[in-house]
Amino acid sequence: MAGQGETVSEKKGQRETVSEKKGGDNPLLTDSDPLLTDSEDFLEFAAHLVVETPSAADLYGNCGVMAVLFETPSGFGFFQYDAVDLSESDAWQHVWADFINDIKAIIWLDDFVTFEGKGPAITNTYLSPDLSSMILKNVRHDQTLAVGNEEYKNIIEDRLKIRCLYSRVVKELMWGLRFQIRHFLPAENSEMTNDDRFLMSEGMIFFLNSYKFDINPHMMVTTRIIKMVGTMYECDRCVDKYDPFLRLYTKKLMKISGIRTCDWDLMKLATALKMICEPEDEIPDARQLFTKRELQRLMEDAPRYKCKSRRRIAW
Repeated sequence: MAGQGETVSEKKGQRETVSEKKGGDNPLLTDSDPLLTDSEDFLEFAAHLVVETPSAADLYGNCGVMAVLFETPSGFGFFQYDAVDLSESDAWQHVWADFINDIKAIIWLDDFVTFEGKGPAITNTYLSPDLSSMILKNVRHDQTLAVGNEEYKNIIEDRLKIRCLYSRVVKELMWGLRFQIRHFLPAENSEMTNDDRFLMSEGMIFFLNSYKFDINPHMMVTTRIIKMVGTMYECDRCVDKYDPFLRLYTKKLMKISGIRTCDWDLMKLATALKMICEPEDEIPDARQLFTKRELQRLMEDAPRYKCKSRRRIAW
């Protein structure tokens, strides 16, 4: 979590670093990428990288940094959130995972105000002067404010004329903040333990349903289970990242060695490419992955790939 004194430009620099760590984009070709040396291969690979979507800056203003009003048991926290990934149409499926094991979201706490009194600070018909002042002080010009429900959105837009957002993806963001509240605001949940239970986010349920789990959306789960699901998600994200990149090598395997790879998984394909690019390295499990004929062709044909590759794969 970044400190309050840092500028937005510094946050943007952090965003670039974290985006690289997240692995959300397909890998770009570098000087160390093997096999894809023909122009048609490059164009085919590049087609996987070009996806036209509105930018976060266009959608949310303030260079894509969204304000977030987060309600806690004792008050309201005001966050700044780099919403670069929210511009994707399927962002609601993925936001939750940025808050599970290591917090990958670029988000920082700007302000926190405790509200004490008999009545709530905000309802569908009332907005307290103190909360109004807090919101006006922290929302930048032309910035979108993410809020926790539709009633908050309506009254803030009506009374303060600030553009607000409450949507499927914002609910996932709020779920992530709630799950990590002790990280951002330790005093709010100082007594939380690993046995505390949470409802699962919609994105998490969507992910588990893809594996045919029978999920009750009202089921409560422990922190440990949520972190295990997050690890599963990270493994899937790694596979998705390299899938199109590795699949393009199948043409070379067919053209040079006459090996059909249409039914191979990524582990088998990556192992074959390692055998080609690093033929001197021994792979103990190779015999379990390939037939005797496939192993023979890969070993015999490895020198024929020298002019087509640069020996090392940039993992």
